[in-house]
Amino acid sequence: MARLLDAAHRHRTVRAHRERAAHGAAEQARVRAVAKACDARLDHLARDQATAWRTVDDLIAQRKPAAYDQAVALLSDLRAPHARQGSAADFDRRSGELRTAHRGKPSLMRRFDALGFPNP
Repeated sequence: MARLLDAAHRHRTVRAHRERAAHGAAEQARVRAVAKACDARLDHLARDQATAWRTVDDLIAQRKPAAYDQAVALLSDLRAPHARQGSAADFDRRSGELRTAHRGKPSLMRRFDALGFPNP
């Protein structure tokens, strides 16, 4: 009887180890896929920054909280291509200009503050 219990315990232990390993491998694959998708999105933004900046302007012009959220998320994404290209100062200048142009929108300013966008 003890042998059967020991064998069952070993079997459960091996199975649990295999399941953990499979789960870990699946999680690593998911993380890699998310990172690859993020890199592809940032590469796309880097190629077409002018359109992205116009989209930010259009979203802000809607004067709606959801549009502000989208604009700030896009700005946050635009920060990475600028950093990659060594043009972080250009990003700071342009986002600072946005802040200056839209000072009368406190909800937008709070969103800018939360993400640490420059405050000239």
